[in-house]
Amino acid sequence: MSSIALRQHTINAGPFTFAHNFLVLCDDQGQVVAELHGLASDPASGDPLPIGRSSDYLRAYEFAGKRLWKDGQTEKVIWEGDPEAVFARWAAAKDAHDQINRRDLTYNLAGSSSAQASSAPSSPGSIRLRERSSKG
Repeated sequence: MSSIALRQHTINAGPFTFAHNFLVLCDDQGQVVAELHGLASDPASGDPLPIGRSSDYLRAYEFAGKRLWKDGQTEKVIWEGDPEAVFARWAAAKDAHDQINRRDLTYNLAGSSSAQASSAPSSPGSIRLRERSSKG
């Protein structure tokens, strides 16, 4: 059966542990087809950044195959079924991906627990999203 799973990539930096959650699409043989990530992005170039600042954008990205997938990561299957149903769910996730990117959200490393983004400390209350007041 094909599946969509939520995985967690952790990064240890000194005494701190950071976590990045992402979605993984697997085919009916269990092979990774794609990953969906929310990443801090450079406002000028649109390129993903390894660590975000409040002046950066939050953007959703789809990557073919394995990008951050590694053996031993925490994983929870959130949808499993025949390929047609799973790929329809993935298409819905990509629609949300497009809507996120159109909103020009800022990446904010400190704030409330209203959302989670990449490179965020794994403690609650670490991320807050807010819309940019103007484009550009």
